Amino acid sequence: MKKKRLLSMILAVALLLSGSISGFATDTDTLTEPNTVQDRLEQERSYFSGGQSLNGVVIDSIGTCSYPQSSETGYWQLRPEAEEMVALASSIGMDTIFYPVNPQMGSMYHSSYLKQNPALSKDGGFSLKDPLKSLIKESESSGLSLCAVISPFDLGNVSYNEQYNTRASDYPQLVKQNGNSLFLDPSQEEVWKLIGNLSLELVSNYKINGVVIDFNDCFTKYGASLPALKNIMLSVRDNVRRRSSVVKIGVIFPKEMMELFSQQEILSFLKELAAEECVDFIMPQIVGSVSGENAYEQELLVWKNMLQTLPQLALFPYQDASMVLAPRTEQTFYSDPQETLFRQFSTQTNSVYGCVINSMRNVLLLPSLYSDMSTPQNSSLWYEDSFLKKTSGLTVGSPADTVTTSQSSYLITGSCDPNQPLYLNGQEYQGAYGEILPSGYFSFSVPLSVGINSFSLEQNGKKRTVTITRTDDASQETTPINYIQPESTYPVNDEIVSSTTPSFLSCVAPSGAQVTARIGTKVYPLTQVNPSIPQGEPAKYTAPLYLEEDHEAEVRILGQVSYSMTYGGKISQQVSDGKLILLGSQQTAAVQLTAPVTPVFKDSSESEILYVLPEGTKDSIDRYTEDHFYLSSGGCIQKDSARILTSTADIYTLSKKVKNVVIQTTNRGEYITFVGASSAPCAVRYDAEERVVTLTLSHITQMNDRLNYLNSDLFEDIQVDKDEDQVHVTLKLKENMPFYGYQVSFHEGNMIVYFRSHLSEDPRGNTPPLQGMNIVIDAGHGGKDLGADSLMGIQGANEEALNLAVAEALYDRLDNLGANVFLTRSDHSAMAGLDRVMVAQYREADLFLSIHHCGNQKSGISISCNQFGEELAQQLSDQLSKQLQCSAQPVVQTASYPGDVSLAPSLNIDLGNLMNPSDYARASSSVNIYRTAYQLAEIIFDYVDQSNVQYQVALRTPSQTAVPDDQIAQS
Repeated sequence: MKKKRLLSMILAVALLLSGSISGFATDTDTLTEPNTVQDRLEQERSYFSGGQSLNGVVIDSIGTCSYPQSSETGYWQLRPEAEEMVALASSIGMDTIFYPVNPQMGSMYHSSYLKQNPALSKDGGFSLKDPLKSLIKESESSGLSLCAVISPFDLGNVSYNEQYNTRASDYPQLVKQNGNSLFLDPSQEEVWKLIGNLSLELVSNYKINGVVIDFNDCFTKYGASLPALKNIMLSVRDNVRRRSSVVKIGVIFPKEMMELFSQQEILSFLKELAAEECVDFIMPQIVGSVSGENAYEQELLVWKNMLQTLPQLALFPYQDASMVLAPRTEQTFYSDPQETLFRQFSTQTNSVYGCVINSMRNVLLLPSLYSDMSTPQNSSLWYEDSFLKKTSGLTVGSPADTVTTSQSSYLITGSCDPNQPLYLNGQEYQGAYGEILPSGYFSFSVPLSVGINSFSLEQNGKKRTVTITRTDDASQETTPINYIQPESTYPVNDEIVSSTTPSFLSCVAPSGAQVTARIGTKVYPLTQVNPSIPQGEPAKYTAPLYLEEDHEAEVRILGQVSYSMTYGGKISQQVSDGKLILLGSQQTAAVQLTAPVTPVFKDSSESEILYVLPEGTKDSIDRYTEDHFYLSSGGCIQKDSARILTSTADIYTLSKKVKNVVIQTTNRGEYITFVGASSAPCAVRYDAEERVVTLTLSHITQMNDRLNYLNSDLFEDIQVDKDEDQVHVTLKLKENMPFYGYQVSFHEGNMIVYFRSHLSEDPRGNTPPLQGMNIVIDAGHGGKDLGADSLMGIQGANEEALNLAVAEALYDRLDNLGANVFLTRSDHSAMAGLDRVMVAQYREADLFLSIHHCGNQKSGISISCNQFGEELAQQLSDQLSKQLQCSAQPVVQTASYPGDVSLAPSLNIDLGNLMNPSDYARASSSVNIYRTAYQLAEIIFDYVDQSNVQYQVALRTPSQTAVPDDQIAQS
């Protein structure tokens, strides 16, 4: 991210110095689903234009990155500086500017009650400059609203007041001291009147949209009381309303307010302000972080709930972005520089229509934050998916219905209000079976007695009863059937049969039925294997299949098997999915692979994948079992991944002659074309330690064994060895050369093997790292496949919905960073695993990410990958678990899905166990989904940037193997 942040920093500085600004896109979409178009328009319209939305930023009036920029700013320079500040505010999507007009009781405007702020003149003398007037003009011309912010008490430190002869000397009876700080006494009526008079002259002399009283530190530093604050607001109201009925009055509440007063005290205070009509909107400063349990959201909802009875008061939380920059010794320090961005998102997803950020200076000091705020975020609106909606109050997710188990305990999971007592079977729950998280989610492991167990949960008048029956053993009664089970009919896939090898017809039907099978005109009666099975329960039926061959070299399709059953006086039928293919005793069986990518296993246990083969590969079969074909080139494959060749012409042309070998360099790597080798099996193996790629081509009868004449950017040496009908091509990677994947394909009679050496479209760094990069994101499961069990069951977000949400959020972020992003699914529809692989191949993926939850029973982050994604997987695991404050399981390298996607780094990212309350609370939170997607994208950005550097180093490294002149001449 160094390049990205550097560019952002350069842009921010340029905007401050150049006096001009280019256009930026902003995202003004609101985050709730309005009932009508009118509701949507009202939510999007600015608060000061009669709508509900307010996106504000404070423009500091003193200090670095302030307006004016310094005391040396001339009268005629104010307007350009104001223009720059307004343009910066617009660029990050702001519609309102908040300007402190009296820092340390020195005015930033022409005041009749305050001395001019010393920051307006170099020597502290009088100046004609009026920063507020210039800022108002520029805001108005750009369509932004402006609020004047009054600080009612702060006078600065003692030395400041002595140096500049401030108002402290004029009102000694009103001044108090706290340590080295001077301030006006909040309890004095003259102070209340002064603040009211300041409001009056601002409304009278300036075209402002609002007056805001900043009560930060008023309790802890200045000793103010709630009655004093009320009196100040009454004075402000009286003076503002004397001149205007449309100017809004707002108030900033300090961060410690929730600690010093109870919710009831605060609510009573707000009701008094609302009854006196002295406040239109409130801006509470909320310091809790979105990390962990999202304390920010919890406090935000407390304020929102209090205002439900006060609809006349609008709520816009006040966010102090400087806390990201605070030293780590500070109590309120945000470790994530994007905390402000995530807090904005959390605000909006909780139907609070905006917030105010303090300040533009702090945003500019965080270049990555400025860059993100000036770019549309979450444009797909994934968070509006109804499947992500949370339930309120007491909810039981599991078990959803009455259940029967043989276990001695059972998990009852769900959610409740964590701030209210929960009753279990009439007694207040004290945590005996598991804790209730601050988020309200729980998982109780309740003990069971043999028989019926009832558990009644009650909270706030809402009652849920769970009934669990425990049996005395693990045996469960089998459900009777009255049909032939379709998936049990042989053959499930196309099957090879012969006259020399015995085969058996079989199916599962009700015990006691009469079952027959028909092949062509021949009928086979089937016998029940276990006659002792009770009537009607599922039972297996079989019959031996005897066949006669017409010709020793024949391949004949016998067709599907039709099963017929007589049971309970009714006749029913079922046809097998697969067909029987008769193979002559002297004929070779062969298959062609039909799946986009077919893993080749070491044996039928499928515990180890040797390599993968592409669609269209043809190979002969040495033998076959119930579920697997054993290939003559080595290993075995699943039967449903291939079709049996029935044409003798296909079988007799398995052997190939390689007429030529050609190498071609592209913007992603290199292609090696074996001319004439189409459909031949090609096993690719990569030894990461030796940095050697080996190709084994089977059924090759002829090929040139001297290929060192080929000019390669990736490989420093190419060797060829022959072994019967196999050719082994060994390719030694150049020193430091990255290797990120391969792909074998067939085209116009040729075999093409692609080798990926870099991920970016332009690895030389002329464009951003992700520019033009193809990234495929797979949201696991879909349709009726809801994925793993989840804590809330059907009452809340399930794995399928959460996978999709993360995928869409990640899509938005990567798209912002310049990548070409593709989703395997963009809704809740079903999708087969092979189709997902096909998307990766069709889109020529440079990176394949499959998003899941609950891939194992352990909590936290768990990532598996193919051999090309291990470095990225480790970085994701380490950094993601750190940012999300959760555990991480060791990274596992696998050749199974999605590890069988060999053309690029391929990762399965499991974001948590949804039956774990902590994991579920994190995974189902919209702001954490956003944070997860954001961090994933940032880590990917950095990783690709590093890979580009590695590739450039490799290109500069001279080859260690020279090509003899005679071989060049021969080529």
